[in-house]
Amino acid sequence: MSGTIRSMLTSVMKTLASHMDSANTILSQEPAVAQLRRALPLFEQLRCSLQGIQDQLVLWSELMSKMADDKVGAEETKMEAFKVQGKTPSDLYVEGKEVLIKLSLHIDTIRAAAGQQPGENGTGGNGTGGNGNGHGFGGIQLPRLNLPNFLGTLSSGARFGRPL
Repeated sequence: MSGTIRSMLTSVMKTLASHMDSANTILSQEPAVAQLRRALPLFEQLRCSLQGIQDQLVLWSELMSKMADDKVGAEETKMEAFKVQGKTPSDLYVEGKEVLIKLSLHIDTIRAAAGQQPGENGTGGNGTGGNGNGHGFGGIQLPRLNLPNFLGTLSSGARFGRPL
């Protein structure tokens, strides 16, 4: 059963790695307004890929919580050894978040140079998407939800599935 989750993770991780490579290419260049056409959609793709990894890791955590204790250790060992392009899901997730923040700052630098306010039309200036305060898009105010991050092992943090 966890093999299905690892299979899904493989696809999401490869996509994230590709988006990170594209973002790093943009980040290696001097900020220019022409980059916004590529950087804005890439920002959203990175954010979605990161969410995809986190979603699969949550599914894995839920699966582990339903497994018999004698099988959990073996499954955790499989997940700890699981790598795509030499990186574990949690390592790639952390690197992806760093690239997302750098890309957000790069976009804000371009906007500032062009006389726009940081966070207009997308990134929110804080790496989270939104309207500048991290709570929504296009003037819609959404409540902020503080959710724990899951990094791939049951012992690494809060258990998912419990009420917030």
